[in-house]
Amino acid sequence: MNFEEELKAFSKYCRGESKQECKLEYEDINIENFNFTGYELNDSIFVDVRFIKCNFDSVYCSRSNFSGSELENCIFINNQLQKATWDYVIARETSFYNLKAFRTDFLDIILDNCKFENCCFTKCNFTRLEEGEIKKVIFKTCSFDAVSFKACKFKDVIFEECTFKDTFFEQNHDGIKFINCNDLVDL
Repeated sequence: MNFEEELKAFSKYCRGESKQECKLEYEDINIENFNFTGYELNDSIFVDVRFIKCNFDSVYCSRSNFSGSELENCIFINNQLQKATWDYVIARETSFYNLKAFRTDFLDIILDNCKFENCCFTKCNFTRLEEGEIKKVIFKTCSFDAVSFKACKFKDVIFEECTFKDTFFEQNHDGIKFINCNDLVDL
């Protein structure tokens, strides 16, 4: 089966439309100009995969593992990202709209020139371990509840009209600009 055929079979299995058990696991490949709309990626594994100009509109991504993958010029709209593992992901010029992330790990993530709008992060972890960096990123009308940005390195990051509850930032706020934000806790 080719990639799209595997994706269709996996999506049918995830939706309960097929009893043929299957997995979706890829490593060290490039996926370019692919529209994932209409497919399911929950419980999928994409390790060290390079996604270029891909559309993830309304794709269910819970329990997905994108560790070590790269997202370049991708778009995510109306996604569920629950209990997922997105450690060591590099996202460049990628936009996220209406993302709902719950108990998702973004450990050592690199975000470069990305936008998050109307996203909700609950019990998520952005802790920097080694090389992670968040630069030239805009978070607009996002909510953060019990989120850790421990040791994160920020450069030219804007949080605009965001709400924070039990969110942890290091004492040093270099590289961060807060515009019309409220409920700042532990800043």
